[in-house]
Amino acid sequence: MRPPPPLVAALCFFVACLLVATPDARGQAPALPERVLVDGKDVQRIRYEGAPWMRTKDGLASSGDPLWADELLTVSDGGVKLKLSLEAFDGSGAALKVGGAYIILDGPDGHFAVDGEWYGSKQQKLAPIAKHATPGKPFEVQVVRVDSTLSLLVGGATLSTIDIARASLGEVGIIPGRARLSVERFALLGETAPPILMARDPVLQGQVEAAIERGLQWLLKNQMADGTWGMMQKPRGGGFHGGTTALCAYTLLRAGLPYEHPSVQRAFAALDVLPYNETYTAGLMLTAYEATREAKYIPRMKAITAKLLKDSRGGLWGYPNTWEGDWDKWNKDPTPPDLSNTQYAVLGLRAAHHAGIDIPEKAWLDTLDAVLDLQEDPFPIEAPVRREGGADEDSLGTGAKGGAGGKAMAAGFGYHGNTDIRPAMVAAGVSVLAIGRECLGNRIKGELGTRSFEGIQWGAAWLGDQFPFKEADNLAAIWGGWPLYYAYGIERVGSLLGTELLGDHEWYAEGAKWILARQKPNGDWQLNNFYGGAHPGSTSDTSFAILFLKRASRPTVKTRDFFAQPVVADDPNEAVRLKSSGGSACAMWVASLSERTLRKYGNEELGGVRVLKVEYFVDGRIVKSIDLDGANAWKGEPFPYRHFLPMAGSYKLKVRLTVLGADAAAGAKEPTGTIESKERVVASEGSLQNWMLEACTWRNRQAAPVESVVLSASSEYSNFDKAANGLDGTFMTRWMCAKDDQAPMLAVECAQPLKFDRIVLHPAQRSAADIGTSDRLVKLSVKVGKDKPLEIACPENELEPVVVRFEKPQSNKRIEIRILERAPGGSLRGGAGFSEIIFEKPSKKD
Repeated sequence: MRPPPPLVAALCFFVACLLVATPDARGQAPALPERVLVDGKDVQRIRYEGAPWMRTKDGLASSGDPLWADELLTVSDGGVKLKLSLEAFDGSGAALKVGGAYIILDGPDGHFAVDGEWYGSKQQKLAPIAKHATPGKPFEVQVVRVDSTLSLLVGGATLSTIDIARASLGEVGIIPGRARLSVERFALLGETAPPILMARDPVLQGQVEAAIERGLQWLLKNQMADGTWGMMQKPRGGGFHGGTTALCAYTLLRAGLPYEHPSVQRAFAALDVLPYNETYTAGLMLTAYEATREAKYIPRMKAITAKLLKDSRGGLWGYPNTWEGDWDKWNKDPTPPDLSNTQYAVLGLRAAHHAGIDIPEKAWLDTLDAVLDLQEDPFPIEAPVRREGGADEDSLGTGAKGGAGGKAMAAGFGYHGNTDIRPAMVAAGVSVLAIGRECLGNRIKGELGTRSFEGIQWGAAWLGDQFPFKEADNLAAIWGGWPLYYAYGIERVGSLLGTELLGDHEWYAEGAKWILARQKPNGDWQLNNFYGGAHPGSTSDTSFAILFLKRASRPTVKTRDFFAQPVVADDPNEAVRLKSSGGSACAMWVASLSERTLRKYGNEELGGVRVLKVEYFVDGRIVKSIDLDGANAWKGEPFPYRHFLPMAGSYKLKVRLTVLGADAAAGAKEPTGTIESKERVVASEGSLQNWMLEACTWRNRQAAPVESVVLSASSEYSNFDKAANGLDGTFMTRWMCAKDDQAPMLAVECAQPLKFDRIVLHPAQRSAADIGTSDRLVKLSVKVGKDKPLEIACPENELEPVVVRFEKPQSNKRIEIRILERAPGGSLRGGAGFSEIIFEKPSKKD
């Protein structure tokens, strides 16, 4: 068959385009179902990145941060329809993002423009804005896909059409840039899909939420008395005191706890006085502060941001100084920059950007350029064969364009250079590039725009090719010994790229199943092999696991959802039934005895069971004992007791009754048997008490020179419980006496006299998890120099510090503290001591 003449072929192609292209001759989009997100005052199904937008009578007014649709567009016909206005058109860069396209609504030189991967990552100028829109007046924007053609319409006029093949339209968001922008109507067109795969598997979703709650309870119960968490804190101020606490505080907020929660308040009270010298600490502090949405933290965030920018070395970051003795001490020599430090610096700068803090354009450009130099040369891999179905066709970030497989290019990133490629660093490299491009918006142009786009695609393809989580069980060097650090990196890649697939892997579902299977019975995770002994890595691993899992959990969670008390069905065969109510002030009582108990121990003449003692247990420790004479039979008395649980976390309750036998004589006192209830778990939200907030800020009041003070003790419980730990700048370590020490004593000596007016002695129990383990302090004596010793009664709460007050300021070189009386503990029975001793500076009025 002869080919048609060129003119005829051109006309045929033109007619075909009219038939299958998006809008008809009048510029109207084809009829597609609408999912309305914003319609005047009716606002729903949206999510904010940063500060929420302001509601107005006509819709929403921008805050400067992006606004996103709550669902994704698929590969089917569809798009987005907007009615919005800009106060002025002055090149602010306001844009609409639809999948791989940026529709720039306020572009350069007074023009609309397009950019993004679907346009080759090269900005293309379109029609003059003045022809289609007026400042301050609403105009309509539509981005519509029919078959493979994507069209942009403004005010009904088609400004651009491109072929996007089978790519998914994906995520839709409005990015205001510097513009003052208002949205009156915002609707998705066509088929939509959940933004994450978890919605497809409600069983897995329930398992995830249960695991998150258990992990949260573990974090809450292991928060130390000073509001921090015990990992990577070293004596004499070394380590990352603020970094670990910021990671945990961020995790609590992202998991749904409100800023007002007592544990969150304590964490931020501690962060406010902790230094931010290290890159990890500075970056994590910024992410935590930004997550609160509290304007009062902006000045501190600005100071941290300035420190991070100052520490940048050509767009990369390292440790500000070299450490000596495993982070016990820092010297003045900086370490070489690395990609791990860099990613946390960039995460922090992104948080600052979301908080409205200006980050110089050069900082982002330098980082993109430097991180690209850490990427290896691309190499071909087998592209995954795409399965049939809408969401699985998504090719964003997979390194392949979808379809029947073939070859794709992949390239990883190294820690210091483009060698020694590890999964966690590949995830870090992809994340940094994605964040840089996100924060630059349409300001990234030319070769760097193309290179960074390719770098993301190649890195994501590498992750898809090397993905299986089962490999993370190998704690060898390839994983860097931190599998959950790697997992959290995968979560960031998937979320930042808005993709459900890496290669042919459903990254969330596979990762969630792998993580769930490795949660320990008490709720935490510990898979890293970096720390041991007194410095376990459970805190960071648990945080990383929750942050990964929360990707699919409830988008907003009220505190009561987490801390609602579980409903325990009554068991008629339970010997004695315990009931409870309340959280931090927990009421317990005996509800009933089983028929079997009544038959076994009931005295027919008296008509019931005679009780000699009622004992209430919390986490295996007796917290209340009620002695009775057993003269009268039990007639349903509840024996109520209220126990205060000031620290947040979950607790196990139980009651035990000591009873007389059915045939015991009247007036008998010798017990015949004991009956116990089943354990019931209650959750405490904790409460915020004055001593807790004081404990969080103790560093501001410590008068003792930690570097030169010398401590000696009558005995030491173990190699981890040295005398020097009693005053070393961290609650994580502690001194405890040996269990056979009948007269425990700790002496504090200093070359120069210590000046103080209060001594605050924090017990060896550092967190709620330690309650009931070592002996509880009951009575102490404190001797200053040659003065007569002062005797002090200790609080009943094992975590509350013992405060020794003096009538006038003291000045002395030696202080002796003796433990005069203690109540027996559990697993560490016999051990007693202090986690930290604070000599408070005399108040100014003195």
